[in-house]
Amino acid sequence: MTGTDEPMHVTDARRSSLSRGRVLVITVLVLYFACVAIKAQRTGWVSGWRMMGVQSLTPPFKDGELLLRSFDRYRDGIPIPQVEKDSPYPPIWLWTFGPTGLSASDAVAVGVITGAAVTVMTVLFLGQLTLLEGAFAALLLISPCFMLGIERGNGDSFVFMIAVCAIWLLAHRARSAVAAAFLILWAAALKFYPIAALIAFIKKQNGWRYIVVCSLLFVAYCLLSLDDLKRIAKYTEGWGRETSLSFGCMVSFDRLYLFLQQHGATFAKQWFELAGLAAALLVAAVVIGMTARRRLAASLTVNIAGIGFLAGAAIYLFCFLMGNHYAYRLRWLVLVVPQLFVWIREKGPAYRRAIATSVVLLCSVYGNAWSYGHLRSRAAIPADLINWLLFACLASLLFSTLRTELVSVLGQSHVGRLLARAVPLDRHETATARK
Repeated sequence: MTGTDEPMHVTDARRSSLSRGRVLVITVLVLYFACVAIKAQRTGWVSGWRMMGVQSLTPPFKDGELLLRSFDRYRDGIPIPQVEKDSPYPPIWLWTFGPTGLSASDAVAVGVITGAAVTVMTVLFLGQLTLLEGAFAALLLISPCFMLGIERGNGDSFVFMIAVCAIWLLAHRARSAVAAAFLILWAAALKFYPIAALIAFIKKQNGWRYIVVCSLLFVAYCLLSLDDLKRIAKYTEGWGRETSLSFGCMVSFDRLYLFLQQHGATFAKQWFELAGLAAALLVAAVVIGMTARRRLAASLTVNIAGIGFLAGAAIYLFCFLMGNHYAYRLRWLVLVVPQLFVWIREKGPAYRRAIATSVVLLCSVYGNAWSYGHLRSRAAIPADLINWLLFACLASLLFSTLRTELVSVLGQSHVGRLLARAVPLDRHETATARK
């Protein structure tokens, strides 16, 4: 008998089934990339990717080529402010990778290696899968939104790999919390939004200390980099906030603003931005209030699936609240998938929400791609609705997993007393909150 009191042949059959799911994912990915490569070789880079529904641009790995070109200019002695005028990356990219000698001529090689590495790490992170889970994972990984990041070859893929390494350290190494915190801070210094992954420390011993210290260090970094942040903001404002191939709380309101502007109405854009953020916070508050009862608490083990869920959900929610993000950042949602599978297998209190989140997630990575180009007018509203549903689902599940810790920390504060009135606690949680 095994540790779960199951017959040995049942366990062996399950392991065999799980391994077949991973084989399915690998097979689908190999076929996908083979089709893209053959088509691209025959009819061009753009044609190869657009055959798969990915909105491709030239030159190949365009975002990566732009970043590597900035390394060339940095090594040529051009001042960093001048380099940053043509690049949305903070100087730490130049300081860290400029001395490597990588240049724009290496864009294809770097793009291929990075794309292969992030794909392999993603498959390893997903772990063993049943055939049904493998089919879901395969559809997720070949979705246009996931593949958009690989086609662009941008720095987000590298930042994603850093975060996965941090999650692995935090889940498997009891004494590696400092290294994990350093990696998350490095990822946040490169792209800012991964700082939300610090929430994964809540489940670790002395986790709040790491969160406070790392948050203070990150704030100090932002203050010291304020001029650089302003330059990056000015660069993105020059292009305008995108509403196609994008998700976030302001996308829908930006579309409304543009629609009213085209029909002669004049409103300050800032009001639409505030409305988007306020709407997102209201949605989060409502779903948390509806699912915050203890009987709906979502159990979570401090392993790679659990830590990955905390990091992935927090990053997505943070990005959604920030405003508009390109759809390739939906790749971070792969971090929540193993834990969703665990909840579905357990059929516990989070079972239905995990199924709903999985369905909405899969719809999101395809719906955001379909809201581009000639389908934009018909698919934009459904795509936005799906993104808002996904935000609500993840807000509910994330709070459910952290409910006890939040009650414990806030228990004796004014906020905690208000929370206790809104969400009655059982005796165990009340005792925990009073400690």
